[in-house]
Amino acid sequence: MKLMNIRDGDKLGIKEYTAVLIICIGIKATDSTPTLLYKQGANAGWMIPIISSVIVFLSLSCLLAVLERYKNMNLIEIIYHLTGKYIGAVLGTLFFISVTLILATNIRNYVDVLSSIYFRRTPIFVLAAVMIISCYIIARLGIRAIGRTAWMALPWIIVITIAFVILVYNLIKVDYLYPIGGAGVKQILKGGVLYSGIFSEVIVFSVIFPQVKNYKSFKNSSYIALLYAVISISLMSAIYIMVMDYPPVVINSSPFHTVARLIYGGRFVSNLEAFFLLFWIIASIIRFGMYVYTDAALISYTLKLSDKKQMLSAISAIILMLSMIPENYIENINIGRRTLINVDWILMYIVPCALLFLSQRKGDYKL
Repeated sequence: MKLMNIRDGDKLGIKEYTAVLIICIGIKATDSTPTLLYKQGANAGWMIPIISSVIVFLSLSCLLAVLERYKNMNLIEIIYHLTGKYIGAVLGTLFFISVTLILATNIRNYVDVLSSIYFRRTPIFVLAAVMIISCYIIARLGIRAIGRTAWMALPWIIVITIAFVILVYNLIKVDYLYPIGGAGVKQILKGGVLYSGIFSEVIVFSVIFPQVKNYKSFKNSSYIALLYAVISISLMSAIYIMVMDYPPVVINSSPFHTVARLIYGGRFVSNLEAFFLLFWIIASIIRFGMYVYTDAALISYTLKLSDKKQMLSAISAIILMLSMIPENYIENINIGRRTLINVDWILMYIVPCALLFLSQRKGDYKL
């Protein structure tokens, strides 16, 4: 089942796809993800992404083995090929629903941060609408526009991240990491499984696999981005607790922005948090723009539509409505985002393993 013929000039190279993945996963170090990790692992919450990465690596390896065999097919097409039209339609729909809900809860999370810290007089609906319209525009421009924007923004984002780490150094108290075992080995390992969904992009973005120049580029980008994300999320999470201590880090809704406001830039440099905010917003729009595009691709391939762009406006409207459902930040994070992350890993990581097994049963792939 081949829906479209994509020219090489319209495809992402290793630089662009790596940049997209790094931004989409790495930015989670600056949202509510560290807070959720510390609720699970206490002082050792920063270790959870390291455990999760092992699970993700195994699942990604299974997926890459399948993609190498079906080099001209994306994730949904492979699912249809191996499971049939009925199971394929169900799984494709589940992926679409999962990504849609994740996108809605995350946008609401980011909007709540903007509303509570920076734009207190602006209605949440207005902030959400502006965010989603911005994401729609970049998604409408296409995957190449997203990739090029990500590649241009990535060096600046990395520089800003390094500057953040350097500037916050004087605020760090290593003693706050203790007890180093946190809530205990059992809770850390459990968290490693439950929160492995924070790296789900390396799996779900395989729906655009044919739009990456070649298999090698896709594979290398996935591994590079996974390594970067593990380091950045673990490091930033460790910094938050070394600055804020436990349990304050758990009850803080936006540790990155809180710590950024504590940074003192000297007598002639004030409001440094506004500088960090600018690049945070840029990275957020790239991330959610990519998610809107991916969501449109998922439903288009599931319904076998020829043009995914026709779904972008409808998906954007749905996401805006869903993002308004939670009454407050606590409900969105504790009920919405936390539940989705804990359930998301089942779909994202079991399906690739099942696809590899089915491929072997069909004789399409042999170890």
